[in-house]
Amino acid sequence: MSSHTALTDLESRLAAPDGAVQRDAMMARTQGLARRLRAELDAGLSRADFAAYSAVAAAADAATAVLADYPLSPERGGDASAPANAFPSFSPR
Repeated sequence: MSSHTALTDLESRLAAPDGAVQRDAMMARTQGLARRLRAELDAGLSRADFAAYSAVAAAADAATAVLADYPLSPERGGDASAPANAFPSFSPR
């Protein structure tokens, strides 16, 4: 069992026994959203809409990347200690 305390509903869902299934479903949604937005961008939009759609598509891509890199607990093949180890220690000069 991990000593990591879930701070958000998302972390709780990913830490659940079906966390990998939850992650895959969320990734499918964010990837689908990005595809739909890019189709709209390719079809042509006003300048204001283009900027907004581009920003949301980039956010969907970022969400997909975060989900893909999120470590699952060891019993599901991930490394539960990774979030704490994700940041290098600070060494003052």
